[in-house]
Amino acid sequence: MLKFLRAILPILFLSQIAMAQSDYVVLNTGDTIHCNFQRGKKGMLMFNPIAGGIMRPVIADSISAYFLKKDKSVFIAKKLPGEDKKKFLAALEQGRIDLYQLAQTYKTAGFSISGMPGSSYGAATVGSFDLYAKKINTDSLYTIKTNTIFNKTSAKQRKEAFNTLIGDDKDLLDFFLAKEEFSVEVIRNTIMLYNKRNPVKQ
Repeated sequence: MLKFLRAILPILFLSQIAMAQSDYVVLNTGDTIHCNFQRGKKGMLMFNPIAGGIMRPVIADSISAYFLKKDKSVFIAKKLPGEDKKKFLAALEQGRIDLYQLAQTYKTAGFSISGMPGSSYGAATVGSFDLYAKKINTDSLYTIKTNTIFNKTSAKQRKEAFNTLIGDDKDLLDFFLAKEEFSVEVIRNTIMLYNKRNPVKQ
């Protein structure tokens, strides 16, 4: 059971999370803890069990998934391609193809060039995102879309990976290729349509 949860987290289970009336985390042991979330002093997400207990950090070493009631978001701990440690990814679509997103924000430091008027630049907050997808019954994520400059895969490789994922539905693949568009919206809508056309047998 534990191995199965770590590998995929079944769709039925995720639908139960989405219907939850409170925030909660799912431990790597499979236990569910209803809780309240808040940010720690350094911005780390923490959870406080409703049933009582100490506040603890939300980390992938001990937690496989968590649910935020306010926007019905499900986050699942997954290993990114080429990385050893797991990170929490937002589950955007679930079905025969799963779609995940990693969104991050970070601050850039301000700087100035000595002696050059008008050369002072203030700090800024920069956002980045990556889309990952995988086929059911596998745990290998493919990088599908990113807005980061430094990435281990090329745009061509990412598009080819996506074509492979939907390739067993030839009609849908032909329709997708004819659009000649690879936006986030098109990717998500294509996966939604794929999952609808190829439902998971219960």
